Amino acid sequence: MAPAFLAVVLALSAAPGTVLASPPLPRPSGWATAVVGSAVQNLYRVESDLWRSAQPSSAGFQELAALGVKTVLSVAGGRSSNLKYG
Repeated sequence: MAPAFLAVVLALSAAPGTVLASPPLPRPSGWATAVVGSAVQNLYRVESDLWRSAQPSSAGFQELAALGVKTVLSVAGGRSSNLKYG
């Protein structure tokens, strides 16, 4: 393998996404509505039946259930034993 080719391959593999990454699109101002005074941190109503938030606590899960939330999808990654469920 030619040294120049190897250097290009290594340079591209060392920083994936930095060469071809485009800047993030601006978020529309009305993308979601913040829920003020909630026990759930970073809680937003995206649509009438879609919410987003940080990881809820036990009290947060109870509040979400009272709001009609039936399913919680965690995208935290990592080991499931590190997650807290209410």
